[in-house]
Amino acid sequence: YNPTASDISLDGWGLADGAGSWAFPSGYTVLAGDYVSVARDASGFLALYGLAPDIEGLSLSLNNTGDELTLYDGAFEADFVAWEGFVSGWSITAPIGDSIERSDPGVDTDSVADWSVVSPAQPWGGVVSDCGNGTCDAGEDCNSCAADCDGKTGGKPSTRYCCGDGTLQSAEGAGYLCDGNP
Repeated sequence: YNPTASDISLDGWGLADGAGSWAFPSGYTVLAGDYVSVARDASGFLALYGLAPDIEGLSLSLNNTGDELTLYDGAFEADFVAWEGFVSGWSITAPIGDSIERSDPGVDTDSVADWSVVSPAQPWGGVVSDCGNGTCDAGEDCNSCAADCDGKTGGKPSTRYCCGDGTLQSAEGAGYLCDGNP
């Protein structure tokens, strides 16, 4: 969540857990007052929640039985959460199907008191498909939304194309249409 009145570029930002780190793709900006959802797999996220994540490809393996997650901007820790006692004082737990979220996005006291369990899990952010708007939005593909096909840019980042194979990707081949030649 971007609580500021200005857009924030995620270039140089990333997430880290107890075992590794992951960098946000370059060129992504969080609009002022907007949420961003991140998922490992867009199709699984879409099937589970009915909307596409803003960003897919998360490589971290968050541990359901205890872990931590840090949002960082270079060396600066922007936010932190831990669960299941992975870090002393962070005893919050969420059963399968539930999630942990910041209780009030405007309050950050760097403690477990900032967080609550939500049942059932429902992500903030994400992209609801808008088939027929002339752009290939996240969550759309040319198999399910032919009106938004070849050569149409849109979604996040704005350079993605819809190439008829169910994926959003950079333009292929000639750079402006989907010719099957990556």
